[in-house]
Amino acid sequence: MTKLLDPPDFEQCQTMVHNGCGPFSMGGISRYDRCSHPPKYIIHEIKPGEDGLRGSMSLCTFHKDKFLIEMKDKIINYKFTQIL
Repeated sequence: MTKLLDPPDFEQCQTMVHNGCGPFSMGGISRYDRCSHPPKYIIHEIKPGEDGLRGSMSLCTFHKDKFLIEMKDKIINYKFTQIL
């Protein structure tokens, strides 16, 4: 069975961010949480990804800029739409 993709969230950025706790920190549980910033962009896959699906997600400005830097070689496969 194919897993359904989560639709873009217009209330909160969908990037998963590490909470900063690690094996050498004093207390806390290491986990990933969603970015708490409001989204400013929706990113869309133009071609299907490795899973054969085309998805989209909401990003805040910080994570959109980070995405552009990290995915600069594959950027032609994505389209951004600004949330008004």
